[in-house]
Amino acid sequence: MRISNPNGPCITIPSGVTGVVVRDSDIGPCEGEGNIVVWGNNATIEYSFVHDGARGVLVDGASNVTTRFSKFNQFHGPKFKGTAIEYDRTQYGVIEGNLVTGRAYASDAVSFYESSNAKLINNTIDIDMAEPSGAAFTMGDSTTGNPGVNNHVSGNIVRQTGGVPAGVFGSGGNTTLEKNCLTAGIQAYNYSGAFVGVTVRNNVINMGASFVPDTSAIAGWSTNINSTNCSLLPK
Repeated sequence: MRISNPNGPCITIPSGVTGVVVRDSDIGPCEGEGNIVVWGNNATIEYSFVHDGARGVLVDGASNVTTRFSKFNQFHGPKFKGTAIEYDRTQYGVIEGNLVTGRAYASDAVSFYESSNAKLINNTIDIDMAEPSGAAFTMGDSTTGNPGVNNHVSGNIVRQTGGVPAGVFGSGGNTTLEKNCLTAGIQAYNYSGAFVGVTVRNNVINMGASFVPDTSAIAGWSTNINSTNCSLLPK
């Protein structure tokens, strides 16, 4: 399927609609809140090309939504709404095996906001950031002191120019970042109001570009490798 829409989203999955699968599709250019907007539970977006819009995929308040094995490129915002993939206030969301590219991002490229039981695994993110406060990915972001629990980030290869390093900005408990390659560094600190149960271990990290003001608040910190060479990632 090939869909474009100059006046709004290309696909909307409403609340109360469950089990929708978007597969093998070319979605874009589109406008509005996202090329694909998901409010319904148990949705899957896979093996698709999502491109050229204000925002790629927006999942808001839904559970068990998976975005996997797809390509994302070129989202213009406006500011703070220009994500490639954004999961807000979700439960059991998965972002797996995607390729995220593009230039002049106006927001974080991949974002979990106030979400729990989330997985960000085995993605390649290679982007240029125009927004000075934007990052390749964020986990545990919150403005209400509820950053979520049981979140896992692993196997991601992250390359970024501009903006600030990707990272973890809050945790209500059991948040783990492991076996990621972060060539532009990492941020790991209490931005959201709660930062407990955070583990950052066995990653390759550009330490010189990082912002980690209190490593004692992070389990496993000494196991990380200071490098930009992703071939050094532990198997």
